Amino acid sequence: MPFYIDVPRTSRLARKTRITVADLEGMRLRVLRHGNDAMDSLRIDLLADGGVDVIDVDSFDFALFNEAEEKGDAVLTCGAWSGVHPAFVGVPFLCGREVPVFLHYPLEPTLQVQKFVNAMAQLLN
Repeated sequence: MPFYIDVPRTSRLARKTRITVADLEGMRLRVLRHGNDAMDSLRIDLLADGGVDVIDVDSFDFALFNEAEEKGDAVLTCGAWSGVHPAFVGVPFLCGREVPVFLHYPLEPTLQVQKFVNAMAQLLN
């Protein structure tokens, strides 16, 4: 899945079809600390670049988005949270990375779970 930058609907970036690192220059970006390897790697690169003020967060919830909206901050998401808060717009982030997605299930799944896994496999092929 691609990364998204969720920005308040009032932000100058809300009308863009995609966001680059240069677009975020001088902004505060809330990033989940230890979200996944791809997000951690992106976070390190953003910190090294120095043009974006990276704010570490421990979890995604409505309080985070409410506070980000009050301060005009952007939030780095990986799709699942993008667009969940009504005051935010999720815009694809062109950063050269994607978030790996996987399906976790038992080695010996129930019949229902196996049918679901088989259906997902057909969709992905």
